[in-house]
Amino acid sequence: MRGAKRVFWIVAAVAVLACDAFAEPNDDLGSLLRRLPPDCVVVLGSADAPAALVSLRRWAAPLLEHLVGGQANAVIVAMLDATADFLNGPVVAGMTEDTTVYVLACTGKTQEEVLQVLAGMGLDYGVDDEEIVLGAGGADGGLLQVKGGLIGYAPDRALLDGLLVPRPPGELTLLDAPDGAALLQLDELQEASLFAFKTRWLPKVLQGPPRLDQMALVRRGANALVRHLHLDASVVLRLRIGEGDVRLAGAARLPHGPPLAEVGEAGRLFVLPEACAERTWGWAPSLAPLVDHAADVLAAFDPDVAAEFREEMAELNADLGYDFQQDFLGNLGPGWVHAVFPPEDGEAEQWLYAYGVQDREKLIRCAEGLARLADESWEEGRPEGGIRRFSSRVFAIPLEVAVDEHRAFLASSPEALRRGLALARESEAIWPQPGTVWETHSIVQLRDLVVDLLDAEMSEARRAAVLQALAGARGTADIRRLPERVEFELLVEGIGPGELQRALVPVVEGARQEAAAATCVSNVHNIGLALMTYKADHEGRAAGNLAELVEGGYVAPNRLVCPTDGEPMTVAGEVKSSYHYLAGLNGNAPGLVVVAFEKGGNHGGRRPVLFADCHVELMAEDGFRAAQVRSLELLKAKGWEDYTPEQRTAIEAFHNQ
Repeated sequence: MRGAKRVFWIVAAVAVLACDAFAEPNDDLGSLLRRLPPDCVVVLGSADAPAALVSLRRWAAPLLEHLVGGQANAVIVAMLDATADFLNGPVVAGMTEDTTVYVLACTGKTQEEVLQVLAGMGLDYGVDDEEIVLGAGGADGGLLQVKGGLIGYAPDRALLDGLLVPRPPGELTLLDAPDGAALLQLDELQEASLFAFKTRWLPKVLQGPPRLDQMALVRRGANALVRHLHLDASVVLRLRIGEGDVRLAGAARLPHGPPLAEVGEAGRLFVLPEACAERTWGWAPSLAPLVDHAADVLAAFDPDVAAEFREEMAELNADLGYDFQQDFLGNLGPGWVHAVFPPEDGEAEQWLYAYGVQDREKLIRCAEGLARLADESWEEGRPEGGIRRFSSRVFAIPLEVAVDEHRAFLASSPEALRRGLALARESEAIWPQPGTVWETHSIVQLRDLVVDLLDAEMSEARRAAVLQALAGARGTADIRRLPERVEFELLVEGIGPGELQRALVPVVEGARQEAAAATCVSNVHNIGLALMTYKADHEGRAAGNLAELVEGGYVAPNRLVCPTDGEPMTVAGEVKSSYHYLAGLNGNAPGLVVVAFEKGGNHGGRRPVLFADCHVELMAEDGFRAAQVRSLELLKAKGWEDYTPEQRTAIEAFHNQ
């Protein structure tokens, strides 16, 4: 990446990984923000760029060593150190809707010293009068200038002059605009770094760069976000990174928020004990809007899928004889809790859900209808103290249900239900804050969450290493929906650069191995195609060895070597290969005869195998040995007498490797 875009993304990394306070609008950072054009749709800022770079270096250096290798890591670390050396205060960056980029920072360096830093960073630049020309005048370039303790970047001289000179009194600035006043001056956001943007910017930018043409999922996700937050919503994010925790908070301004909901008497729920492995609680008028939210998200990703979802909901209502969204989900609320209890006496973890209920008898009738539709039992037990109890199953999972006048409890076992009912009797009640449309709070142990995210093919040793690194990590999420904005805060505690490195290294190494295995499979497939082409060009005669494919230009030399093979075999002359090849087969060999295979030991007990019909399989060792036995049996059953004794010996040796 060259010129302006390189500088912009360096500043973006600085802003997002800042660790000091985002200051009041009338101090140094505020004065820099006021110099940015008021029509910026993306704004980045950090009150202390050097401290941000120190934080970035501390977290990034050990990870980059494994992600990009030692030499590239050294270059990146040197670039961070050099940038921190010439910045001595706040830094801001902005981008307008036409993707014009501006950068402004405080520096204690002269222009000549900045030139030396740029040379050390490897940037392409020239000097024209007082400005530094980034990109040497190319389309990706721009102008950089040091003036009055500031270093500024803009695409041309007029824009750069406007950036380095304070705006005249009375002229509209970024912080004076409605969104600036509403977002940048929120008391709860005057901390850490700043990243603010208009949601209308997302789809346009993601549609633009050619490198993102294939990222349909990313574009659809951006469209879904814009749809939910409205076209002209504004978002502010702040991030603070400490020695052993990471905190991300933010708010989104909504041009048209929902009306305030009334807080009812139903759903008086309870505080969950800290011993729970997972805790989630929240408040909303009801759960009925979940169906509409799901349909909106699906529509943003694929309108046809959303239409099918609506049709399936209509069919469900017809089968149930009631409206699932309004009669069942609309009856749950305004509060809910979810807990995963720690195991006792060696038993498995138990879970509990509890919801506020507005009409108990109606809810019971609806739940019984759901059980019957799913062809599951619905057995009522003996009521206790005004609580009706039921037993059923959901997707073959046992389900215990209890309903009192204002709450419904769903648990994985009678014991989990007992513990939930005891909490409801003994714990302090949760009441929602007045004026909140909905809110949710969640606390999870990261190792328990990561278990479900890890690749199922990951080895037990790597999985254990990841979970051990995250043993002390805990995540907290808080989201609150207000009439005209959404606020959220995500906190990860008990994890530092060392723990993150130990958690990611097994994942990265596993991904590298899978990528190498995929390349190896591709190599074998290319060898198969080359063998077929060679045979067609030589009147049905098969290649005598793989070196003939290279010499004839049928396959590139690198296609004969697995990327993880440090000691490939010599086939002929200078040609190296990681693959054994069975030469001299008759043209009528059965399709399941093994023709070539990787020599083994490079892919965790698996190897790519090429068959006579040109299909390739990545096989475990047991499967490979069985394929070899079957292949030799097929050859001996058909046309074995056509081979010479020497050929038979070679074929048997090939199948016994």
